[in-house]
Formats: sequence, structure tokens, C-alpha cells
Amino acid sequence: MAPTTKKKKPAQRPGTGPHAASTGKLKGKGKGPGKAPPHAKTAGKSAKPAKKLPAANQLRIGVPLLLGLFGLALAAYGFAITDQALQVAVARGRDAVAGPAGTLAGIMLGAGVGLILAWLLATRMKAITGIITAGIIIGAASAGGYVSAPILIDQLVDNTSPAQRQAAFRSQFLHQSIAASAFQANGLPNNPTDMETHAFVAGIGALASADPGVYERIESNLDQLATAILARSLNEAEAWRKFQEAVAETQRDYERYTIAANTYRQTLANLNQRSDQLWNAVIQSATARWNNYLQRREQAIQQLNARIPDFRDLLNVYFPAHQRGRGTAEADRRYEEYSTELFGKYVDPQIWCGRSGCPGSEEFIANTGINVLSDAFLERFGNLPLNLTEAQFIAHPSVLTTLRQEITKEGVNLPENWTLSAEGRDILLTAAIRDLPAEAEKRYNASINEWFGASLAPDLTYPDFIAQEGIQKRLRNSLRLPSELRIDPAIDEATFATDYYPRIERRPVDALAGDMQAPLEDFENGGRLADGAKTSLKLLFALPLIMFAAGFAGLSGTIIGSFLFLLSLWHMVAKLLKLGAPTVLRINKVFRLSSGILLVLALASPVVLGKGVARYPGYGPVLQPAVMTNPVIGIPSDWAMRTVIDMQETGATLRHLAFNQNDFGLKPVIAEHEDGFGFVFDSDANDPNLLNEEPKGPSGITGLKDRIDNMIDRATNRNDAN
Repeated sequence: MAPTTKKKKPAQRPGTGPHAASTGKLKGKGKGPGKAPPHAKTAGKSAKPAKKLPAANQLRIGVPLLLGLFGLALAAYGFAITDQALQVAVARGRDAVAGPAGTLAGIMLGAGVGLILAWLLATRMKAITGIITAGIIIGAASAGGYVSAPILIDQLVDNTSPAQRQAAFRSQFLHQSIAASAFQANGLPNNPTDMETHAFVAGIGALASADPGVYERIESNLDQLATAILARSLNEAEAWRKFQEAVAETQRDYERYTIAANTYRQTLANLNQRSDQLWNAVIQSATARWNNYLQRREQAIQQLNARIPDFRDLLNVYFPAHQRGRGTAEADRRYEEYSTELFGKYVDPQIWCGRSGCPGSEEFIANTGINVLSDAFLERFGNLPLNLTEAQFIAHPSVLTTLRQEITKEGVNLPENWTLSAEGRDILLTAAIRDLPAEAEKRYNASINEWFGASLAPDLTYPDFIAQEGIQKRLRNSLRLPSELRIDPAIDEATFATDYYPRIERRPVDALAGDMQAPLEDFENGGRLADGAKTSLKLLFALPLIMFAAGFAGLSGTIIGSFLFLLSLWHMVAKLLKLGAPTVLRINKVFRLSSGILLVLALASPVVLGKGVARYPGYGPVLQPAVMTNPVIGIPSDWAMRTVIDMQETGATLRHLAFNQNDFGLKPVIAEHEDGFGFVFDSDANDPNLLNEEPKGPSGITGLKDRIDNMIDRATNRNDAN
């Protein structure tokens, strides 16, 4: 095999090697020796690019601005809902907010998470694309929360043990005792007017339902309160005694009913006799009125005749005094006193001047006085003249009107032209026979309705009377027996003990006091108290979740919304000033990094710091161990108890000014005949913390002025106290 030989590369001249462009000096143009290759300039320029904005469009304005405004609006809603949730945490009828609170918690949590995702993904997109993307993200997250939160609460409720359900009853009893200002505990809030107590009530319900050991660790008077409640409850002997009292009262009721019914029936059976009695009563009334008229007339005339001599002596002084023009004041005073005493009014002195001068003769003064007295009598006594005969008196229109009004009160209507005569008697008797039955029935029904609250036929026997629903209701209410139970007052004590006593409905707080100490088998699925416990658990889980979700939405909306709004303003300024990419990019990074760090700190700091309910010394040993027993409900409850207190005043201001005291669907519903909280201390029904009334309040400029005035007043009071 012939040996191979290497071919030698031809020698290259200096400046023409492959690295000549980078090591040698280039002169001229073209492809000749010592000249730079045609791509040398382009390569040199591309090594240092010009400072232009990248394709990511760092100066977008529309999407950050809209998301910022949405975030601020979400924050306002979150803080306002936080305030309302705190208000209803201690409120009569709060069980009604369980469903709305769970749904609203999902929406607010979804909206907060959606805002964060939209901030991370959509703020640098083009306007239309970014807005659509942000809307889809936030809408999908809110819808997911709307659907998922109630399902989550139902799953939490379904997965509870009998001990956890029993703890739910204890939490409800704790709520009642706090609302009644009866709860006492070492190292934990208990004032029902403090929002920290409201947060504590909301949180302990969820934590104790996750870890029933909470009530073993807490040092409170709950058990003593329950014992006091049960001690006042009816025992079997006391219930039998009350039942016997109710039966005796029913027998007395039947006697009253019998009297009213007999009176009604007798009226119907004796119409002619009753009509004659009515006519006789009219005659007696007319006679009594005539005698009274005569007595008043005689007294007036006798008084006048007795004073005529003295009156004439006064006139003999009065007229000369006026003729002389001296002593007239005293004469006028004495004349006015006499005139008022004799005639009831001031009489013109000139009427006492007769033919013989002023004054006239004593006879003239007496006759004139009778005429003046008749006029005064006419004015003072029902338009009756002084000189009527008996026939004129009973025919006088004012007398007939009075008599006709008396007859009308008996239920008999007479015509306007009725007179007290033989013909008038026939008219009255006919009208009485016509009208008395209806009037008797009206009076009978009015009495029965007033006494028994029911309509009863007038011919009932005692068993029939007892069987009437109105009477049955009175018997049932005496012991709070169920509405479907038919009461037999003739039962013996043994039958009462087996059939009636177990069915007595206890007041809600009495039932709680006993049921929270019931055996655990009563809380098993299908047990006596299982359904009631599950209803309570829905509320106890929903309250801290809505506080957590609303607080989370408030914080994230405030921080991200504010930074995005400021970022959009920064982009406007950057465009106007035509700033370069390095400056814009640096500021954008500062905005993003600052908002992210601040959001993390805002959400995490309450867990590290002892804030809200956590600052109480009893929080750590009693509630803290329950947080990680079920983190799904424990962590939100813990965070809410630590955090939402700081948001409450802001939320109250926003709810007052921006939302006109809207309750956001978190409105307690007070059931009819609700016993309320008064099991140890009676609760004030007008306490605004109980939310008995529709929330009202000024809004807009007026509301802002009122709120500022209140804040100034509070600050002034604090300064004065210091």
C-alpha cells in the first residue's frame, strides 16, 4: 500500500487570515487585501442595540387602570362586608345568614384570587386582550368560588363527628350567653358591644367545631349558666301543676262564656220585653233631665232674687259715680264682679236704666234680670230657655237629640224626626225589635273575641267549648305544647307524664342548655339532634369564612388596586416625558415587587403578630391548638380573628357612606315569638347590636359630613380623657 502524504496549506499573508477583521487594521472598502469584509459594519453595530422598549409593551395604561379601579372597588366591598359580618356575629336571628354568608365568601375569595392572577398575567397585554383576559380570570374565579364555597361548607359539616356537632350546640349557647351579657371567661373577650367579642364568637364556633377540646380548655361559666337554666326549667310535677291551673282557668273561661251566651240568647228570646225596657229607660232619662232642668232653673232664679237688692244698691252707686266722673274704676270693678256672679258674663249697664232713670225701679231690675238670666241659661245649659214647660222641654230639639244618642248606644237607630210621644213609642219599639238582635250578636262576638281570641257559637257544652281551636291554643300555650296536639283536660297525671310532658317545647336557650349536654348518640346521623347541629355548623363555618374572604378581598384589592392605579398614572407620565426603557423597566419592577411584598406582609403579618383576639392571654392556650386540627377552617378562622378588627372601622365608614348601610344579604331574621337572649339578663330590644330594624343612614355628602363630625367628636373625647 502506497504511503499517504499530507498536503501543506499555502502560506497566508499578514492581515488576510480568518481573524484579520478583529486583530488587524482595516482600511478601505471592498474585497481586496487589507479591506474589511462587507458585513463588518453591520456586525459592529448589532453588538450595542439602541434603548427601545421591548415587545412586551411596558407602557400599557388601559388594563392597569381598569384593574386598579376594580381592585379599589373590591376593597370597598370587602371592608364593608367585613363590618356587616362582624355585626351579625352577635345578633338575634343570625342563623338566617348561614347560606348568604357561605355564597358571598366564595364570591369574595374568588374575586380576590382572580384579581391577583389578572395582575400577574394580564396587565402587560394589549388593552382589549388584557381586559378580556382579566374579565375571564376574575369571572371564572368568582364563579368557581360561588359554586365551591357552599359545597366546601357542606362537606365540612358532613364530615363532623358527634362530638363536633355537640360542640356546635355549645358554641350557640356561648353566643346566647354573650349576647345576654352573662358570659365570663379568663383571658377572653366577653363584652357584646366590642367588635373583638364579635370576632371571638365567630371564630370560636368554627374552631370548637373542628376541635371540641376548646371547651375543655376554656375557663368560663358556661356550665354554670347551663345548670342555672336547667334548674328553672319545668320538672314533671311543676308541669302537671301548671296544666291543672290552665284547666281550672279554662273552667272559669267557660263560666264567662256561658254568661255572655245566655245574655245573648235571652235578648233574642225576649225582644218585646227588652224593647219595653228600652222605652222605660228613655222615659226615666227624660224625667231625670226635666227634674235636673227645674232644679237648675230654681237655683238660678232664687240666687238672682236674693241678690237683687244688693245689686240695685250697687247700681245706685255705679251711675252717680259715672255722672260725677270720680271713683269710676272701683265702681266698674264691683259691677263686673256682680254681673259675672249673677249672669255668668258681663252685661251692659245701660239695660238697667228704666223710665224712672238709671237705675230703674227694683221691680224693673228684677224683670230685666230674669230676661238676662234666661239668655245666660240658654248659653250655659244646652240651648234651653229659662221658662220652658215640661211639654216644651221634652219636645226641645236638644233634649230629643240627647235621648236619641242614648238609644243609639243600645244599638237601636231612630229617625231624625223622632219625638217622645205615643207615636215615638211605637217607632222605638219597632226599631228595637229590628236592631236589637244584631246589636246583641255584635256585643256577644266582641266579648268572646276579646276573651278567647276566637269566634264561638252561643250554645256550646263544656266538651264542645274545650274542643274549639281557640281554647285548645290557650291550653297548649300554657305549657308550650306543639300545635298538632289536642288537649284533653280530663286526663290524669300518669297520662300527662307519658303523653304531654315529653312534648313540651322548651325555649330555645333552655333547649340549648340541655341539648349541649345530651349524650353523643343524640348527635349521630339520624339522631334526635343531628339535623339541628348541622344547621348550626353551617352558620359556624360560614361566619369566619366570610370574614376571611372579605378581609382578603379588602387587603388584596387595596394593595393591588392602589399600585395598579399608580402604575397606570406612571405610564401616562412616562409617555408624556418619552422616558427610555431602562427607567420605565426599573420603575415597573419596583411597582410589582413592592406590591407583591406588601401584599404578602399584609396577609402574613397577623399570623406572626398578636393582633385582634390573639392579643388576649387566653387565645394561645385555648384557641391556638385548634387551628391546625382542621386547617381548611382553622387557618381562615385564626386569620379572621386576628385581622378583621383593624378593618371594621374602615368598613363601617364605607358601608355608611358608599353603600347606604347595605346588609349585603347578611340580614338576621327574627322568628315570630322569638325568645331572644334573656335567659339570665333580659336583653334590650332596642339594642342596635341586635339589628332589629332595617339599617338606615344618610349617604353622600350628608353622610360624609356626619361621619367626619363623629370622628372629630370621638377624637375630642379621647383628648379630653387624656
